[in-house]
Parts: sequence; structure tokens; C-alpha cells
Amino acid sequence: MNTLTPYWRPLLMIGLAALLAYIVIVPICGWLFNCGCDWPWRGFTRHCNVHIAEEMEKCPWCVNSFLGTILFRIPSQQ
Repeated sequence: MNTLTPYWRPLLMIGLAALLAYIVIVPICGWLFNCGCDWPWRGFTRHCNVHIAEEMEKCPWCVNSFLGTILFRIPSQQ
């Protein structure tokens, strides 16, 4: 008997929730902080102000080490 059989539904739901959060959080970041983050099909974090060296106030979510590196794959600017 497969040992993962009772766990496939919870694992699938966790994976789908993580994917949905990954897709939805970035546009919310752009809306809240007006930083340039957008939907994945419109550039995702490509236009975020964290990439602009002259920008004084960078996006707090993208600069954060955990969110920037893990979720958005942007190196921390610290």
C-alpha cells in the first residue's frame, strides 16, 4: 500500500493554496505600495521599484529578505 495515499488531498490543497497566494499576493503588493508589481502575465515583479537604484522608497515586500527571496525570487537589497 502506498504511504502517501491518505495525504495526497491535503498536499494537493496546500500546493494549490500556495500557488494561488503566489499569483495573487504580487498584484496586491503593487496595488498597496504602487511599486510596479503586477500579475504574472503582465511582468510580475519585473517593473517593481526594488530594481531601480535611484528609488528612495523601495517596495517593502520585495525588499524583505523572506518575501523577496522565497516568494518573488528577488535578491535582498540589504
